Amino acid sequence: MLHKNVIDADYPTILALDLGNPFGWAYNSGTDIESGVMTYSKESEEFMFMRWLNNFLNSKKVAAVIFENAAYQPANAIQRWHSQRGIMTAVCQSNDVAYGGIDVGTWKKHIVGFANFTKPTRKAERLNYMVIKALAIRAIIVEDHNEADAIGVLLTALETGVVERVGE
Repeated sequence: MLHKNVIDADYPTILALDLGNPFGWAYNSGTDIESGVMTYSKESEEFMFMRWLNNFLNSKKVAAVIFENAAYQPANAIQRWHSQRGIMTAVCQSNDVAYGGIDVGTWKKHIVGFANFTKPTRKAERLNYMVIKALAIRAIIVEDHNEADAIGVLLTALETGVVERVGE
């Protein structure tokens, strides 16, 4: 989804990821943000994620990839998160693109004002998700919590100077 004129300044292009399946993604271009959600079948998700990320990095001038550093996950999600993080690391290194993580609590506090809340578990609860509400105040309208998290990571990276520190 394209969100026009939602960033105050012209920053280097950053790709932000909320790893998982589905995974949320967001990147900035000028004062705009483009974002979305990708879902892959369990049989091919690692290969498809690698292909998607490689294609993305080769088609855009991305200065850095920033991801939600959420290494502590429920048992059913931890293997997928670490697998995707490993793939992301390898793809970024092979494309000579800087990468780094932002802790979950750090970006949530920046976007919402506090970090003590979780993702919704039922579809009916999604529009009440704190990040979706905080983004709506900024005129960024999304319905999926994975996409909202990726935008939150992106905005935090841009607005707090994380981008300058990546790759040091």
